[in-house]
Amino acid sequence: MKNRYLNTLRAGVALLLGTAAAHAATYTVTAGSVSSLQNALNSAVAGDTISLPAGTWNLTSGLSTVRSGSSGKYITIDGAGNSTILKLTAASGSVFKIGHSYIRLKDMFLHANNLGTKGLLIEGASHGYVTNVTVDYSKNEAFKIRKNSQYWEFLNCQAKHPGASGLGYGEGFYVSDADQNWTVTPDN
Repeated sequence: MKNRYLNTLRAGVALLLGTAAAHAATYTVTAGSVSSLQNALNSAVAGDTISLPAGTWNLTSGLSTVRSGSSGKYITIDGAGNSTILKLTAASGSVFKIGHSYIRLKDMFLHANNLGTKGLLIEGASHGYVTNVTVDYSKNEAFKIRKNSQYWEFLNCQAKHPGASGLGYGEGFYVSDADQNWTVTPDN
């Protein structure tokens, strides 16, 4: 009886440990394939990594996150440095939008190509990291963080040529929101 109990206990512990460790996946995206990248964004769940090799992805519209990671299990979108280029080829709001929490974006170049109003837009998302990301030629802001986004850390990021629209404005890093987006009236 004692051996049967111990074997059942061991099997239960092994099942629990195996389930917890087995889920994280790495999606390796085909260089330049927008559909491969979008499929990886659609499939990734908490703890997964999307790996982008060196190459250029010509985007006719911006890309967006699809779901949140979780505390301790971020969804990571990992490029190969400035040789991983997401480049707009048609007018769009932003090259990349993070609208979900617990996301890591790292090691890539977002080229707005004077077609996107923003390079990276973080909107309504909390807890994330942006590391070694360069944004170039955005019409307005290079990096914009708004709509209750909080707990973001930026490391070694660069904003080059923001405000490329020639309208006389365009910030490198914009952390705030226009008053028409507030849900309460601020104190004066």
